[in-house]
Amino acid sequence: MAITMTALAGSVLLLGVTASVQSTDEALRQTVALGLAQQLIDQVVASPSLEALDEYHGSGSEPPVDHWGVALGTEDGRGGQRHRNFRAPSRLLDPYGREVAVYRVDPDDPAVRLSSETATAYRLVEVRVTYRPPNQPVRELAKLQRVVAYVAPFKSLE
Repeated sequence: MAITMTALAGSVLLLGVTASVQSTDEALRQTVALGLAQQLIDQVVASPSLEALDEYHGSGSEPPVDHWGVALGTEDGRGGQRHRNFRAPSRLLDPYGREVAVYRVDPDDPAVRLSSETATAYRLVEVRVTYRPPNQPVRELAKLQRVVAYVAPFKSLE
């Protein structure tokens, strides 16, 4: 009886540890996904014009790459790669994917999407980050949206 109780107590403890590790792993994946989404949405909305912003619609990559096409975690910020001692292991970001959608939206209600032919200075940028665990379906871990508007340059009255 004592052996059974000890085995049962050990099983319960291991179950708790396993659940804690799984919860920590999921929190880490979501934190990474949010960082990947934030980095990409900042890059997209920094576009110099609405035309450049619109060109991001439908773009994406798996695994994530910078705007030069270099895998994140290996890039040097100038289109090249870091020294090999400073590169993140490729397996770290390989399961992640990023997708961008850019929609024209109503200036009075940005929740209303307009057709791509409608003239408007307002865009909704949406970035989705997915995670592909081995032998499991792809899951969305992060989705960020930001509304941006084009404001014409100020012209002096002088």
